[in-house]
Amino acid sequence: MKDVSAQVLQQLVDEDRAQIDGSLVIIPHHEAANLGEDERRSLGLPEAFPFIIEIRSNGNLGSPDFYYIYRFLDGNGQPFSSPKKTGAFLEIGSELAYLLVGDQYSLLEAIGAFNSREQAPAGEAIKNNLLTFAQVKGLAQATGAMLDMYLSGEQVVAPSKIRVQLRQVDQDTIEIEPVLCEEKESTTGEAETSPLLDAKQQESFLRVFDRFSTIREIYVVPEGPGVVLDAPVKRSLEQHGPRSRGGRLL
Repeated sequence: MKDVSAQVLQQLVDEDRAQIDGSLVIIPHHEAANLGEDERRSLGLPEAFPFIIEIRSNGNLGSPDFYYIYRFLDGNGQPFSSPKKTGAFLEIGSELAYLLVGDQYSLLEAIGAFNSREQAPAGEAIKNNLLTFAQVKGLAQATGAMLDMYLSGEQVVAPSKIRVQLRQVDQDTIEIEPVLCEEKESTTGEAETSPLLDAKQQESFLRVFDRFSTIREIYVVPEGPGVVLDAPVKRSLEQHGPRSRGGRLL
């Protein structure tokens, strides 16, 4: 087992995922969280946290003071008493220890960074609330975390990519249509881009999008999710201009 653990540590060092400090090998928390099960076992790390993480809201997403509360639930759905989280490690009392792995770790790191943010002007704060919520909800769904009723009911998308497609309106008019997309890793490990909105939501978004002469950071889509654009995506849309009559290719 020592030979196997030494090989794993050497590989982590060779891949710049760990650093040597004297007689120690230091593995950053984010790297520990992303180790495979066999690697964790060979290094004698705790097992992955096997239960539910509960995420609750304090306030609403339109409030600059909004923040998240999370709890670790046991197999009976009851909160653990006095859990102590240190990076990717979770201690429960003096006998139980777990490792927060993959999206579990990313979820709680995103919440921790958001909750400790500096105060910002109201407009910027609300935009940050929505951007973070889109990330938090996606990670919560990926890990099977339990969201409270308010968070479960809210729908926000934050596209990471914009795809521009041309649509023939009539014989003489071609319309520029922005498609909000997300980029994910495929089963083959390659990045793939897919639309965030279904056909009905896309049409609703375009109707709202066309009402404004300039690109906005936040769009409220009837019968669809809220749309929030970060700075790079907003700049990408601004390069094409609004999609209203002035944005058509004749």
